[in-house]
Amino acid sequence: MQRHDTSPPHLLRFLITGFFCTVIISCTHFGGGWQFGTPSWGESSREESYYHYSVGTLHTLEGDVEKAIDEYRISLGLDPSSSFLHEELAKLYLRKGEKDESIKLLEAAVTLDPANYDAHLLLGGLYGSMKNYKGAIEEYNKIIALNPGRPEPYLFLGLFYQETEQYDDAIRVFTELLALEPQNVAAHYYVARTYVMKKSLPEAEAWFKKTLALDPAYELAAIELGLIYETEKRNDEAIKLYGDSIAADPEGINIRFRLGKMLVKMERYEEAIRTFEDILKIDDTHLETNFSLGLAYYFQGKNYERAVEEFGKVLKTEPANDRTRYFLASAYEKLNRKDDALRELSVIGDESDVYATAQIHRALILKDTGRIDEAIELARMAVEKKGKEEELYIFLSSLYDEKGSLGEAEAIVKRGLVLLPESLDLHYRLGIIYEKMKRHDESIAEMRKVLEAEPDNAEALNFIGYSYADRGMNIEEAEVMIKKAFELKPDNGYIMDSLGWLYFRQNKVDLALKYLKSAFDILPGDATIAEHLGDAYLQAGLNEEALLIYRKALELNPESATLKEKIESLTKPATEGS
Repeated sequence: MQRHDTSPPHLLRFLITGFFCTVIISCTHFGGGWQFGTPSWGESSREESYYHYSVGTLHTLEGDVEKAIDEYRISLGLDPSSSFLHEELAKLYLRKGEKDESIKLLEAAVTLDPANYDAHLLLGGLYGSMKNYKGAIEEYNKIIALNPGRPEPYLFLGLFYQETEQYDDAIRVFTELLALEPQNVAAHYYVARTYVMKKSLPEAEAWFKKTLALDPAYELAAIELGLIYETEKRNDEAIKLYGDSIAADPEGINIRFRLGKMLVKMERYEEAIRTFEDILKIDDTHLETNFSLGLAYYFQGKNYERAVEEFGKVLKTEPANDRTRYFLASAYEKLNRKDDALRELSVIGDESDVYATAQIHRALILKDTGRIDEAIELARMAVEKKGKEEELYIFLSSLYDEKGSLGEAEAIVKRGLVLLPESLDLHYRLGIIYEKMKRHDESIAEMRKVLEAEPDNAEALNFIGYSYADRGMNIEEAEVMIKKAFELKPDNGYIMDSLGWLYFRQNKVDLALKYLKSAFDILPGDATIAEHLGDAYLQAGLNEEALLIYRKALELNPESATLKEKIESLTKPATEGS
């Protein structure tokens, strides 16, 4: 059964890494007639040129590139009109990695002999490796014109067109190749990929199917077709496709891995776990599978010990894998092994992509264990090291807020805005802080900055609308804003609460109760929403319902003097009459 390389499918990578050029260098030909020019100084010079070329060739075979270059240069000096010698010397310079010199020699070679197929082929490859795609395309068109029956150049030319986003030309060239070789699987595959790049998914799907009809075990085609199905929510078709591909190639790892990741996304954890375990039976060194298996156990929420085990296997081989270390710490935290979690998170250095997230996680663990000052110091140090990570400023301000230090919370957000003045999240956070400080006008001003940049920001619309409704001002504008926020996010419990509270302020009690009940159903643990619902019941004359909800709200917020007063006012008459 034919197997296919499942590395990234761009043949241009071979050119860039020098593979293509190395293949051509290794094919230096010595027979077929010596392609020297005809120097004007006579046959003796020609023979001497041939002699130095022969000596240089021997040095090449012995691996002494410098001596070979010296001899070839002498040979070329004696026969400067030889396209062949320019080409051979270019190959030696390419072995040294001197691409610019090699290109100059090859350009001379094709000028001297426009029909020099090999020189055009090598020059086109070099242009491609230097990202001179225009030059590469010109050379490959010349190569095909010289010998239109040879199939190899078509793939490279098509890929250069692909790279320069000339998708119609790429498809045309791949189709021309298929006219020469109708069963060429790679050509079918690259037509499909080009349609993906054009965002023409129906055409891409059709060509991927043609590819798989020729070779059902072609993993890349199956994976990319599966991704189209996943994008279009055709999950059953994707799963069947992956299953068919596994049946065609039972040893294929990549298709199983794609299936496993899809099953995790669909929260079908048991099936995902079996899929990942099957991969490890084929290759127990596939660390990405160990990581994904650990994630499946982690998100399944039933076997954090196994998650720890799988993450540990990855870190044993890759101790610098910070992504895995972060999830290992998270698994430890789920097991209530907070010290182990803190230890793992502390290993993640400030050069890591997950550093900011790790420090926030560390600080949260400290805060949750009553060590808020340590949490603040840790977050402050993280801000010093990563001054342009907005989430660190937001998190540190929230810690100051929780501690009751609103002045410090304001100061750290303003410091962040000096470095990140366009950060809408920082402006939003500052607006919240100002609201808590009773600086309402400044709070609204910050939220309007958010709306200037994002007019459909549902949270900012809701914030301003609720702020106005709660204070009984600008009710018409409040209604417009809250209703727009609700249209944008109709399932958001906080926005439902704002809409219900707006109707409460407008004395539309039936509407108020409708939306406040829905908000409480979504967020039964929010004391403010519960209190709003109690107020609406009271407004509707439903005192018993109001009392019941007020008591639930007090359970959620035992320190609320306002709730205690409301409960007392509803229970006082009953107490006096007893």
